[in-house]
Amino acid sequence: MILWYTLFNVCFLVFCMSSSLQSSIETPVIRRRFGFSLATFAVLVVMVAIGLFVWRVAHYAQLIRSGEMAEWQNSYAKEMTVSRLAAAASSSGSSSAVATGDHPFLGSKNAPLTIVEFADFTCPYSRQVSFLLRSLAYEYGDRIQYIYRVFPLTDVRPESQLVAEAAMCAYHQGKFWEYHDKLYQTTDDFSRDRLVQYAKSLGLEMGKFIACLDQGLAASEVSADYETGVAAGVYGTPTFFLNGQKIEGAIPADVLRTLVERLTSPS
Repeated sequence: MILWYTLFNVCFLVFCMSSSLQSSIETPVIRRRFGFSLATFAVLVVMVAIGLFVWRVAHYAQLIRSGEMAEWQNSYAKEMTVSRLAAAASSSGSSSAVATGDHPFLGSKNAPLTIVEFADFTCPYSRQVSFLLRSLAYEYGDRIQYIYRVFPLTDVRPESQLVAEAAMCAYHQGKFWEYHDKLYQTTDDFSRDRLVQYAKSLGLEMGKFIACLDQGLAASEVSADYETGVAAGVYGTPTFFLNGQKIEGAIPADVLRTLVERLTSPS
């Protein structure tokens, strides 16, 4: 997003310069020459910027493939909700366990690209990118495996634990992604009554869902996701692992789409 904002400013500046120069030059021939030169310059600026963007993403894709990408090289941590509790407990341990186990996923387990997202349903940055990832998973079919793991930031929003448990209760009735959508369409009310209402609207077996929620039957699964994330160095949401390589924060849509295209294409 920063790239396109910069491009807009550059082009606007060039346009203003062009208008100013054209108004100050009296000779029509000279005015046309200056106008052409400035327009050409603007096009070149845009082409160079696009080229740099494509090169940068291609470079990141190669680093992800090779497993050599340092975390700081592709971080969007400014677009992330940070948990002090998780930060105090997190380590830079192995990410090998993030894609193992029984978790909500889309796509194929044999896909060339596995994207694991640790997210919190109450986090605005998780909301910002999760729908995009879901649409990419459908678009790329068996070329992607998109795994969702809950990471409730209870020190930021205490209700996030119950929300995560509700999502896993829905998962055990085969309605995780539908419940996922309901939660991410919510911005303020994550009360128990609202969580139950969502389950009812999706046609879940209510006795089973309420028992799961009120008895904490999904609590151990939520805790396991959280502990796995902390062990892999997760301390905020969203955090992604692309074929095991960690990227923090809400990845811009253009960068994410280009990365997916690169990483699902033959080397």
